[in-house]
Amino acid sequence: MESIKYKGNWNEADFEQMGWHDCKIYSILSDDSNFRLILDIDYIFEWITDSESEYYKFLISPSTLVFHNVWDVKIDLETDGEIEISDLHRENPQRARNEAYIDKKMEWDWLIETQSGTISFKSTGFDQYSRETPVLSESQNLGLVSRMEMLKLYKIPGFNLTEPESKRVRPARPDELPRQ
Repeated sequence: MESIKYKGNWNEADFEQMGWHDCKIYSILSDDSNFRLILDIDYIFEWITDSESEYYKFLISPSTLVFHNVWDVKIDLETDGEIEISDLHRENPQRARNEAYIDKKMEWDWLIETQSGTISFKSTGFDQYSRETPVLSESQNLGLVSRMEMLKLYKIPGFNLTEPESKRVRPARPDELPRQ
């Protein structure tokens, strides 16, 4: 993935400059009363070559990806728990079926390919919200413990959360952030 400028909020106008490859999905929510499909993800802003090794580091932020005016949802996933996006496609632009009642005139067929299967639907677009400033990680996702700490989520009593040291993150230094 090429470097992209960090910004806190994105939408369908930014689609061509975004990429979701290897972004982990933590949850999928259906807000049927508002016709939204909501994904809680770790968004990878940049893959950074580590000059000291042959491996990458990743500039990541916990993010919420919200698709609007969603219908015709099909979810076909088979997983042992982890869902990671391989690619996200938008095609077949057409007039929105309810354009007289909404502020968007176009909708697309969307396909989220994962290593575990697919999610497809029709939608007029999306908003993606970064919930924290990106941090540097040696892994392609933050992991549950780091996310809970970053988002200041309360600990769950009696629920032991442990992760390998490789999932630990630290704030990115200014020289590691994408150039603006």
